[in-house]
Parts: sequence; C-alpha cells; structure tokens
Amino acid sequence: MPTRTPGHRPQLLGLLRSSQFSTMATTKLYLLKYGLTPGPLFPDHWILFIFKSGDTSIITSTLLKPYPTQTCIGDVYHVHGDSATGFAFEVKRNYNLGQAETGPKRIYYIGDVLASSLTGTDIEVKDDCMDPEPKNLFEHTLIKAPIPGPSLQSVAVVSSDRPKTRVKLKNCQSWLIEAIDEAVQAGILTLTANAAFILGRPE
Repeated sequence: MPTRTPGHRPQLLGLLRSSQFSTMATTKLYLLKYGLTPGPLFPDHWILFIFKSGDTSIITSTLLKPYPTQTCIGDVYHVHGDSATGFAFEVKRNYNLGQAETGPKRIYYIGDVLASSLTGTDIEVKDDCMDPEPKNLFEHTLIKAPIPGPSLQSVAVVSSDRPKTRVKLKNCQSWLIEAIDEAVQAGILTLTANAAFILGRPE
C-alpha cells in the first residue's frame, strides 16, 4: 500500500479492472452531483449511491429529476454539514431516489463494488432510515477517510492580528474522493476509465 504524506491527494487507483476482480460478484457504484450545473458560489453536494431495487432507468440517465410515480431504492453514502461547523458521516438506507425532493442531480456510473463487502447481518432494514454508523466492510472502509472538521475561518479570526495562513477547505467532495481512494486501495472497488476525470473536477 502506498505511503501517505501530508496533503496526499488520492490517486484514484484501480482504473484497470483485474481479471480476478471481474470474476467476482459486484454492484455498480454511482456518484450524484446536486444541481443542473456546478454551483457558481458554493460547492455542490456529492453523494455515493448503490442501487438495490426498482426502476433502473432512473439511474441510467445522465440527469436525475424527481419521478413521483417511480421507485429507485438504494443506499446513499455521504457526509453532511458545512466547512464552518464540520461534517458527519451518514448512510441513508433504502432511500428512494425517484421521490427525492432535493431537485435535479447529475448522475455518473464510476465503478463496481465487491458485493461481498456490502453484506451485514445487522442491516436488514425494510424502511428508509438515516444511519450514522457503518455496518459493513464497504462502509467501514469509507470512514477510514477522515471526516472533515471545521476548516472555514470566521471573520473575527481572519481579521485578527494572527499570522495569516492559507487554509484548505474540506467538504463533502474532498471527503468522498478520499473515501473512494480508501475503497480502491482496500481492493473492494474498481473504477471506470472516466472516473478519475469525473472525480478530479471539484464543483
């Protein structure tokens, strides 16, 4: 495993699928970026989604809009919060993308997760719920990426006489990229050929 250094930027390994990986059962991993286009002022929210049941046509399009009469059930993985107060890990289990009320999202197929890493005896949830605790190997691997704490300085701090230092803002996008890198290095995720390009464009 590569040695990490301060300021390490994920290399998004695993672009080429190994023959061993391709013979195992896998599940597609999708990246959803909120909004029709990149936000002009603030970073868009990014989430990971794994389909479980329902209408696959919703996730095979490049743009996701609310479909009140259709069902697309799956699990959402993300961190929520902001750069001023910090973030928290969350899994939205059995989330219905078809009835999501958060507006349109851009959707990308970015890789395949080993199906065996998604199993767990204690995650048989019938109804949708929000879960802050990882339950399976895939989720435990994702949270090896540090959850971002506060990184946005207040006006009072910026205006003080303390030496000014450049602060690199951490958010849901930076965490998601690092979490994906953890899954790739753990050998439970292989990325598509264009995943590095999609993930390499913070928006």
